[in-house]
Amino acid sequence: MTRIFEAGHIWQVTDQQVDAASDELATRSSRRWSVDGVIGVGRGGVRSARRIAARLALPVYTVHARANRTEAVRSAALASVEICEPELLELPALSTYLVVDDICGSGNTLAAVKEAILAADKATHVHTVTLCKNAGSAIDPDLWAWTVNDWVWFPWEPRPREGHIQQIGTAMIHGRSA
Repeated sequence: MTRIFEAGHIWQVTDQQVDAASDELATRSSRRWSVDGVIGVGRGGVRSARRIAARLALPVYTVHARANRTEAVRSAALASVEICEPELLELPALSTYLVVDDICGSGNTLAAVKEAILAADKATHVHTVTLCKNAGSAIDPDLWAWTVNDWVWFPWEPRPREGHIQQIGTAMIHGRSA
């Protein structure tokens, strides 16, 4: 499957919703796994990763990855995810990382970052959490807060110039079977 953009509206996630969902993702993660470090996928996953790491009293790191051609609404995905190799190589080797991103659109970014961490021998286990998951994603994160069927506007992004903006509802944490 590929990302679904019904083009009916753009979902808006507020600062308060990001914080509340991040807190709940931290709680659920701590119940499921023993994690040694948290990685925020830059730029969208950094804020939630910092909050989750603080709640779990864990170190937090950033690895930048880019999956879209531009930041425009409904931007086309790149053929392959671009990962900042120096940041990846600077990660300490830990047993288990929790990778955090704002959205799992197609699943390509999560898959590429997870694969790169494992291939670089930076961890033996990698779990993934996101704020949102596009309904058309081929990959499910291990945990996520909202399933969406269109573009999402997060607080760290500029306001979209096009499209009807609609407030997203209350987070309902979803999880993939372990």
